[in-house]
Amino acid sequence: TEFRNGGNFHIWENYLRYGKDFPHGVNYIIGKSTPARDWNYLQPAIVQGHHTPTTWNIDFKLKKVPAGSPVLTMVCGGRYARLNVFANGHRIGQIHTNIGLQYVRTAPYGELIIENFHFPRKLLKAGENTVSLSFGSALPGTGKPARQVRANWTSFMAYDCIRLSMSQR
Repeated sequence: TEFRNGGNFHIWENYLRYGKDFPHGVNYIIGKSTPARDWNYLQPAIVQGHHTPTTWNIDFKLKKVPAGSPVLTMVCGGRYARLNVFANGHRIGQIHTNIGLQYVRTAPYGELIIENFHFPRKLLKAGENTVSLSFGSALPGTGKPARQVRANWTSFMAYDCIRLSMSQR
């Protein structure tokens, strides 16, 4: 399948097994990671039995910061979720979704969200960069409390597309 656990996404065991499959969360490295191994089919808000919000990181390198204005486009769906989106530790937006069972129970309906986050070019840098997707109000390791934005282990977000591009406007 394209994403880890994506071939049998309608089985709750996969959702409950997330903590064992990804004990340190998803840390996807562009050019090194493989979607079928390193990207789960959905991001739970918290791991069952824990209280810490999950954070996924997408790491990538830039030789130099391209010209233009950065735009992070996300196409996703989820269930009762408030997800914070960060670029190199700076919050650039938040996604809200309510009812969305299409990813968990194979229902033929659900809320699909398309978000375009425009953010300052100065947040990108030559070298290592990270886009973080967090159900917490702050990123781990920042010294700020990462209180949950919405505390529910059955909340989740699933991503169809995440794309960083540079707008010329």
